[in-house]
Amino acid sequence: MAAALSDDPEQAEQLMAAFGGITGRGKRPASHKLAKQVFFPLDSRGDHYHLLAPLFPTSLVHAAYTKMREDRFSEEAKQARDARKKNKPHETGYRDHPNLAVQVFGGSKPQNISQLNSERHGENWLLPSLPPVWESKPVLLPLGTTSLFRWSWFNRRRAMRERIEELAEFLGKTDYNNVNIRRRRKKLVQGIVDEVLHVAALIQGQESGWSADQHFRLDQAEALWLDPGRAALDPEFAAMAGLGDWQEDVAKRFARWFNHKLREQGKRAKLPMGEVEAAEWQRVLEKELSFLGRELAHA
Repeated sequence: MAAALSDDPEQAEQLMAAFGGITGRGKRPASHKLAKQVFFPLDSRGDHYHLLAPLFPTSLVHAAYTKMREDRFSEEAKQARDARKKNKPHETGYRDHPNLAVQVFGGSKPQNISQLNSERHGENWLLPSLPPVWESKPVLLPLGTTSLFRWSWFNRRRAMRERIEELAEFLGKTDYNNVNIRRRRKKLVQGIVDEVLHVAALIQGQESGWSADQHFRLDQAEALWLDPGRAALDPEFAAMAGLGDWQEDVAKRFARWFNHKLREQGKRAKLPMGEVEAAEWQRVLEKELSFLGRELAHA
């Protein structure tokens, strides 16, 4: 152990003695009144605990301070920021550290604390440790349309467009059929169905009863689908929801929309989209909607 402290045996012994004296043998353990202390429980009743005294990580703090100071004030960082203001490229980027807090040690005499504290001018920069604040975009409702599938906002969604384009491209390149082709096609179709159901879930999460407003012109079947909570407010609406035949109507609308979108994408590829394909799309979505239908039937 002594050899780890110094190659000089005499110096190693001196260091061993110095470190051994830190424990204060023969003295009653004590801490300073301003020192931070943490009581760490060892049992549920709190009868036994460890008393922890966190120490200030001087070396780590100084390393972080040095790095952040370089990020903020180095010549390279200044040039990169200036390039961004002028909308010009720069060979290196730069880092920002927003919402820094400054902890001051030593007042007007930081050298009285330590050499490293003096080099930091008595400042310790604290990074924010708050959790991120989730900012969701407001959910739009299908105002002024009779169907979700006719709604321009729905059809302009980037995720929806990309999924349909991917499926159309795959079908256009595939002129044969095997188990791998069918598996890939099923996965792509399911991705589009999932996106439709994702949009529906966003709308369903809004305050119940919105579809009863006179400004909304949704078809009855889609109102039952997208505003399920209205059943608890409207007995007549609840009775129609309990019939459960709205799922087939919505699924047929989805199938027609799906076919139309694929025809749009597949004009160059000459995709054969007819009644057989529409029936398959309808079957896929109808299976998903049946779960929601059973929930509404028992609401």
